[in-house]
Amino acid sequence: YMPIDPKFPKERILSMIETAKVTTVLVQEKLLPKALDFQEKVLIIPLTLLCKSSKVTKPNIDISSNGMYSVLFTSG
Repeated sequence: YMPIDPKFPKERILSMIETAKVTTVLVQEKLLPKALDFQEKVLIIPLTLLCKSSKVTKPNIDISSNGMYSVLFTSG
């Protein structure tokens, strides 16, 4: 999971996608036009499409200090 701020410049988003080797982006419908700028690099899936095709439930995940870590990108 890597959140991408739609306010970032296109070059910054592209750098994040390439650095993290992102293959799929889930996007809110209102942000779809901007996300399509990256469709040659990643698979774009609108959240509305995903939500219509499956029942949304709380995942059964055990969260502990021994679990996986997230990578956060900063501008610094």
